[in-house]
Amino acid sequence: MMKAYVIHSNGQIQALDLADGATEALHLAVSEDIDEIPFTADARFLVDPWAKFKALNPNTVANEIYRALGPDLVEGDYMAGAVAIVGISDTGSWTDVPSWVEMVLAVPDPSLE
Repeated sequence: MMKAYVIHSNGQIQALDLADGATEALHLAVSEDIDEIPFTADARFLVDPWAKFKALNPNTVANEIYRALGPDLVEGDYMAGAVAIVGISDTGSWTDVPSWVEMVLAVPDPSLE
């Protein structure tokens, strides 16, 4: 299983548990087409490359996280619509989202509930 998180443009955060190689849920949540944006050495943002042309709402939460921790976006640029965060392996394959991302997203640990 691979864990990913989707940040919806309304600020809602959704955890996805994906079977190995199954990315259908990511495509359903984000877009049929997905572009990968470098975030950190061990994580990537997945976005709809046409979100702005579709006039989807800016994703305030994803933009704030990216600006705080990732490389700079071009001035005036932003991500719109649903955005997913996945981990990235040394070989460039998508993998489990790093545990530090859960802390940044303030996702509660189910084992503590």
